[in-house]
Amino acid sequence: MEESNLTVVHEFILMSITLRPELQAPLFGLFLIIYLVTVLGNLAMIILTKVDHNLQTPMNFFLRYLTVTDLGYSTALGPKMLVNFVVDQKTISFHFCATQLTFFLLFIVS
Repeated sequence: MEESNLTVVHEFILMSITLRPELQAPLFGLFLIIYLVTVLGNLAMIILTKVDHNLQTPMNFFLRYLTVTDLGYSTALGPKMLVNFVVDQKTISFHFCATQLTFFLLFIVS
């Protein structure tokens, strides 16, 4: 009889940027600031190009949708990365990983 591997993967272990615990809080703060600036800047651009009638040109239409895609792929990865800085168990389920990858690829390709 031929034996086969029946291993099923339910979750992945995520590696940290650094293993030094004293750097986890400063890196969390740095990446949180970068993420918030990205989100707030993109939201401001979307709102500004939607509200101001002088910015209703075709160039700004495409700029608005570029900021939507930037906001999408930043939000697809950023929150999970920030959570991994503060939790001890750094794992991600297979289905959540597939969902995250799907949204990331969707926004990158668009």
